[in-house]
Amino acid sequence: MGTDIGIAKSNLNYPNLQDPQFWENFTTRNNLPDNKINEFIEFQGKIYVATEKGTAYFDDAGSIKSIDGITDRVSDFAIYKNRLYAGAFSGVYLLDNGKWVLYAGNLWDISVIGFDDEGNLWAGTWSDGLFFYNSDSGKWVKKMPTSPGGNYFADIDIDRNGILWCVSGQFGNKGVYSFDGEKWRNFTVNDGISSNSVISVKVDKNNVKWFGTPGWGAFTIEGENYRITKYDTTDGRLAGSDTPSFVIVDDIGVDETGNIWLLNRYASNGKALVVITPEFEWNYFSTSDGLSSVEVSAIAFDKSGKVWIGTAGASPEGINVLDYKGTLKDKSDDVWEQYITSDGLVSNEINAIAVDNYGYVWVCLLYTSDAADELDGVDL
Repeated sequence: MGTDIGIAKSNLNYPNLQDPQFWENFTTRNNLPDNKINEFIEFQGKIYVATEKGTAYFDDAGSIKSIDGITDRVSDFAIYKNRLYAGAFSGVYLLDNGKWVLYAGNLWDISVIGFDDEGNLWAGTWSDGLFFYNSDSGKWVKKMPTSPGGNYFADIDIDRNGILWCVSGQFGNKGVYSFDGEKWRNFTVNDGISSNSVISVKVDKNNVKWFGTPGWGAFTIEGENYRITKYDTTDGRLAGSDTPSFVIVDDIGVDETGNIWLLNRYASNGKALVVITPEFEWNYFSTSDGLSSVEVSAIAFDKSGKVWIGTAGASPEGINVLDYKGTLKDKSDDVWEQYITSDGLVSNEINAIAVDNYGYVWVCLLYTSDAADELDGVDL
């Protein structure tokens, strides 16, 4: 049995395997390369052991013998045509005359290896997916299964072609996934997006997909060729936080007229509410216009066209409601309202806002110790 502190060995015929006296232990003091055991395999009558710092085997006398050729982590073994292979951090190795020789390199952090019925070598990695080894070219080829790039889903939307778009969130850190009903497609920084941490997505009236990140601004994906465009402090379109280059776009909304609204959280210039018209004109609402805080966190639109903006600050900012009377450039007729705990909110820290088909506005609030017995949703 392999453990993080060495190998424990016993005979299954012993009467009481819970008794320590029936177990024999092996550690680095017995010539193991490392005490963390990752895998065992039986090959040609001997037991081979994979550890964090190479491999070893038990000889005929029951002693441990180390094997030269690998000094880094070995996670898996495979046998093909009576030859033993090891999947290591630095590649796949072949046991040849008692030593490991590199068989397929230039692939890192291998977690599992195996051969298919045609004798093709496959390797899975801890962080970069599945690979096939092309023995003719001597190169690894990445094979993307039809699955999302990660297990985290922070936000979703559906485009005008019925394709589902998902983002992996700040901590999922796997970029963007799309699903057309049959296959998944994944987008990461290797494909040109701003960051693998993506926290919001919204599809506009022109079928352009807008994405927000927690520090790298916004970007869009559009067209059959998946053209990517990034938006940050360039040309002053978005503002950084206390760190000028750190541009947060927390949430995105698209209203009935096709305007795209970006929440530029912590905008250092106060212009935390950004509006892009279908004609691609950029407009802004700031704290000097009536917005109570730059800690904007959520956005929604009611049936009368009012904009509901949630904040997430510790100070009592709550919800801001903007009625801009349909005139983005003329701010003289704008009306601002604010709702906080004294108006019935359980908390002034807002996580999400939505408007239902009956026109009710639903608010998801951050739990507080004083609100543990209250509902998350508040009908305003």
